[in-house]
Amino acid sequence: MKVSHINNGMPIIIASAVLAVILVCTSCGSGKQSLSYKTSEEAANAYSAYLSDVRNKKDLTSDKLIAEVAKWHETRDSVVSCLRRDTVPNLHRDWNMYFHEIHDSLRKEFCRIVLANPRTYKDVLRLKEVASPFMQDEDLLQAKADAQPFFTSLDSTAIYSMTFPKLMERYRKFLIQVQEKGVHDKSDLLDFIRNEDVFFRSFLSHLHDTDKQNIQDIIQSTESCCLQIFRSADRKELSYRDVLVYMTMRTNRRLVLNALKCINDVKSGKVKTPTSAQAYIWMLVQPYTSIDGLGIAVLLDVDRKRIDKVADETPMVMERLCKILQMDKERTKELPALFMKIIVTTF
Repeated sequence: MKVSHINNGMPIIIASAVLAVILVCTSCGSGKQSLSYKTSEEAANAYSAYLSDVRNKKDLTSDKLIAEVAKWHETRDSVVSCLRRDTVPNLHRDWNMYFHEIHDSLRKEFCRIVLANPRTYKDVLRLKEVASPFMQDEDLLQAKADAQPFFTSLDSTAIYSMTFPKLMERYRKFLIQVQEKGVHDKSDLLDFIRNEDVFFRSFLSHLHDTDKQNIQDIIQSTESCCLQIFRSADRKELSYRDVLVYMTMRTNRRLVLNALKCINDVKSGKVKTPTSAQAYIWMLVQPYTSIDGLGIAVLLDVDRKRIDKVADETPMVMERLCKILQMDKERTKELPALFMKIIVTTF
């Protein structure tokens, strides 16, 4: 059952990561910088002192952990800013190397703290927010605000009412047409997202039956369409800003709607087989694994409310899926902490 793969294609993830560098480079130093150091030595020693402080911390509640990661973020950014600014050579010590040694140690310490107590799926989302370098990027926030009316309007379009095989036939034709025509300007981009959204939401209404249909060609065609869009940006037919923001928000919406449908299907008893249960577990955790720092920064308020609902109900739904799989439910209770460990490991 490969239904989970329809949400995201690897080309999209790779392209988004590459394009995100543009915003990283333009937003460095745009956040709050309450700490200031005059020399690399002073900055590195301050970072070392912070490491010592963190090593003394034992069991932190999730609220205190989130606050501490925010402090780590601020401290790290201030130290890095000073290291970049200090051009005076030092013959006795490589302060950049010393910084990376301390930073690696801090990652290990925060992993220890994360795993010391049970965590929730909402904690994962909160940690993503404080760890994201994009949350205070004014240009990105304005782009999100500009795109919000378009994405809000998508919910007002009714889904297709037809049999699943007929829907898949029309879905395939739509994707082939997009590939043949291409996406050459912003109007084409919005048309693609709008029309694809109707097909995707219609597809979700048959989610519990998707193991009866081979959708591999739809997955591949979707990836091909998305890759065309990023190539159009390379050719300057579309702006990188529009492609990055709109495609990220599209992916957010799909991941959240898919997870919400998983919750509803499990609660209504539509998931019955171990094969389906395994696929539903994978789809259910995708928002926590696939929404990155950029995605969390452009997550719309309506999608945030939806994902909070998913986060609240995920533990109960996981228990039901584990029962179908005859799997120890305790194995899934550690997932939030493991997801948070991954975040701090890559911080």
